[in-house]
Amino acid sequence: MAASSRKFLLVVGQSGDGKSTLINNLLHPSEKARAETGLCNEGVTKKISMYRAKPCMNSEFVFLVDTPGVGDQTVPVTELISQLEDEFQLNTIDGVLVTSRADDSRTGLGANIVKMIVDKGIVGGSDKWDNVILVGTRSDKCDDDSGEKEYFMSETR
Repeated sequence: MAASSRKFLLVVGQSGDGKSTLINNLLHPSEKARAETGLCNEGVTKKISMYRAKPCMNSEFVFLVDTPGVGDQTVPVTELISQLEDEFQLNTIDGVLVTSRADDSRTGLGANIVKMIVDKGIVGGSDKWDNVILVGTRSDKCDDDSGEKEYFMSETR
């Protein structure tokens, strides 16, 4: 199988943003493993894990890379970056999904980590920033009357 037929998408964000829940909603129907989710003060995901996603980006094989949450006190940022460097060589990540709670229009620490990942060359492509997508999560927690979803979609950049 040619390397170009595989795509790797890194999912990064703060603890509790819903990274693992997002991954579970994008899983390929044949994928048996599910990302562990739940409420925990210290975050649930402690190490990098890969899951096969539904086909997209003109690729049959898309893999979502779940990461420990930024701000998890048991997995400091330096350890998260170290795990990524150990797991991936330069330019092996095709894109980054940065999660941010839709009911909080601030991007937070997750955006800072993405900058470090891009600067270190882990994300490939000629214009690496074109491969970064901000994903609003936990929209079910938004107050519909206050316009939080609309604000997130129009003002969060």
